[in-house]
Amino acid sequence: MLCNGCQNWRRNWYYQYELNGAYVNCIAEFLYLVFSLRGFSRLFGRRIKNNSYWYDQLYQPTHSVHTTAPSESAPSSHAENRLRLIAQPLTQEAFAEFGDVIDSVGHTPMLINDGMTERYHALARVETGGPEGEALINLFFAKPYALPMRLFSMERHPLGSQAFVPLDARPFLVVVAPKSEQLVPADIRAFVATGNQGVNYRSGVWHHSLIAPDEAARFLVVDRGGPGNNCDVVEFDRQLEVVLEYPR
Repeated sequence: MLCNGCQNWRRNWYYQYELNGAYVNCIAEFLYLVFSLRGFSRLFGRRIKNNSYWYDQLYQPTHSVHTTAPSESAPSSHAENRLRLIAQPLTQEAFAEFGDVIDSVGHTPMLINDGMTERYHALARVETGGPEGEALINLFFAKPYALPMRLFSMERHPLGSQAFVPLDARPFLVVVAPKSEQLVPADIRAFVATGNQGVNYRSGVWHHSLIAPDEAARFLVVDRGGPGNNCDVVEFDRQLEVVLEYPR
């Protein structure tokens, strides 16, 4: 058994040579030990750096070192901090937790104006947060986003609802999370509203700001006016990558 110094020497300067297909490791090593002629030993072949095959076969360490190789099925740290949102079709059933879908589909109209008008009544209710609040009707002109896109924040309106009704018959994207004191990223949902659908967020429901894909769009917006702070914005942790995708 070699001492530690010799073993270190063997690992650092071990040579593997091949002459006409036959290994002459022992001869080369013997000449090196006796004559210290490193240049002579190089004549037999070339050095292979960190060659540990023969060393490990002959001189196994007296203790084992355990390492854990990463599993192929385990997500990387990047994947663990990435939340992928794929927008799904918007339906009243899927959206019920967050508010109302403003759509004539599934509703029976009332005939008014001598039968010349169909009224789809009370598709959503406006919340104004008490007698000090009032309902406002607004126009929003939304610039388009390129999809997929990374989301950086969400917002909520604790004192009133907010409704968006498209005016250009163009789809838009809806990103929401349930009403709660703290936003939970794992609870975020994404939907695609058709150009014939609107949405009404209930007060306190977390949602992303208006997202129009591909091209600019106009919206009729009904929300609350009046005293009090009616907009809370929370930013995602910068280590969390929230990506919204829009399937075509």
